[in-house]
Amino acid sequence: MIPRVIQSLFNAIEKRSSATTSFHVRCSAVQIYNERLIDLLNPTNCGLNDMSTGGLRLRYQSDLGFYVENLYIYECNNATDLMYDQFIVVWVY
Repeated sequence: MIPRVIQSLFNAIEKRSSATTSFHVRCSAVQIYNERLIDLLNPTNCGLNDMSTGGLRLRYQSDLGFYVENLYIYECNNATDLMYDQFIVVWVY
């Protein structure tokens, strides 16, 4: 299902893009398990190796709202970048 959603997203962007309109796509993937936030795109940054840590932290700032501290955000240009460069890590993980 995720590959189809990614392809549909980029198809819609391609249809709506013009000389005056551009889009920037950023992706992140977080797993919440046993009250721990795990970064699925960067497993080395989530505290999986050290079970004493609580994983990533959920933070709040008035100008940003809620966000996950130190979460890896991947900027991609097309569906292939996203599916094969990053999400293959999620499927193997």
